Amino acid sequence: MFKENTKKRYHLTPLKFFLLTGLASRKINKSTCGYTLIELLVAMIIAALVISPILGLAVNLLQTDRQEQAKATSEEEIQLAADFIARDLKQAVYIYDADALEANGTNDAATSGIQNQIPPGSGTLGTKCTDVNTCQPILVFWKRRPVTSVIPLTTPWNCNNPNQCDDTFVFSLVAYYLIKNNGANNVWSNTARIARFEIKNGVVAPANATSTVRVNNVNYMQVGTKDHIPSDGFQMFDLSLSGTLAGKMNRWTKGTGNYDSDDMQILVDYIDQTPANSPNPNTPPAMQSCPVDTLDGQALRGDRSNAVWTQSVIPADFPNSFYACVNSRDTAAIIYLRGNAIARIQSETTPPTYTENRGRAGYFPSIKTEVQSVGRLIQ
Repeated sequence: MFKENTKKRYHLTPLKFFLLTGLASRKINKSTCGYTLIELLVAMIIAALVISPILGLAVNLLQTDRQEQAKATSEEEIQLAADFIARDLKQAVYIYDADALEANGTNDAATSGIQNQIPPGSGTLGTKCTDVNTCQPILVFWKRRPVTSVIPLTTPWNCNNPNQCDDTFVFSLVAYYLIKNNGANNVWSNTARIARFEIKNGVVAPANATSTVRVNNVNYMQVGTKDHIPSDGFQMFDLSLSGTLAGKMNRWTKGTGNYDSDDMQILVDYIDQTPANSPNPNTPPAMQSCPVDTLDGQALRGDRSNAVWTQSVIPADFPNSFYACVNSRDTAAIIYLRGNAIARIQSETTPPTYTENRGRAGYFPSIKTEVQSVGRLIQ
């Protein structure tokens, strides 16, 4: 009985066999079904047509953002540099005019200047200021430089305890330069930059001071490990000379010793390097005229001998991206700066020059700052 039932359960009729084999073959055909080559090509073309504009837009947005960021950075740095120079000038007691920066020192008060008393006329200053073809003094002045906790108030006469020492000030000579080379080993950009040069006087020690250092038979204060001695090459101006204040200051001569390369520091980079005599369309804006003013009511009449305001004199093949109008009589100055934002994002070997094409003038931010000093020298 058992064997008969088994045979009935596993017996395949022709109809059952057809159904089983037919369904299995259909499943296999469905699993191997795919796209044709034409369908793939059409899909790729459609994808390219859709994605390419999106990628182009993304790249353009990234490039625009990079340019705007460079522009904003240049504008910020130009503003900070102008503010720094303005704060420096606030403490000025005398500003040299353009005539003084163009003439060498002589004994004649009417013709003397300080060109050969400061770098590069007095010699190269390391790799920062090598010669007049690449390094031009634009703004030179004397200022009061504060020195804190350096004058002893109680015995013993030393300043190891700042609470027992008073503040004072010394005079220092400050000069701002426009430099258009990129320095040793291409440390800086291939555009121009502004550098600050300063030499200062020392703090003379009171009699019987216990912490001093002697230089040229003069005792100067020493606080801890810091010597408050004059900078190499420093010499005080001499108001006992005859003539006008300008004549006295223009006869200033440097002291003994060579200036130190650390006396000059770079203030800001990426200043426009476009020469003032560049042809169109790369001609930068012309230097703005100084205020019309005369000395003692005398007319200017084509020369600067009676002018109150004088303008920086820059060689024709030199950038005019940093210059100043100076009023020595009233210890005032107007400062002009122009940067180069596009140079931050283009090739260093061929930095872009000034141009107004395609709205690029905005990528050369400029600023004008007027400064009136809080003090002046009195004869």
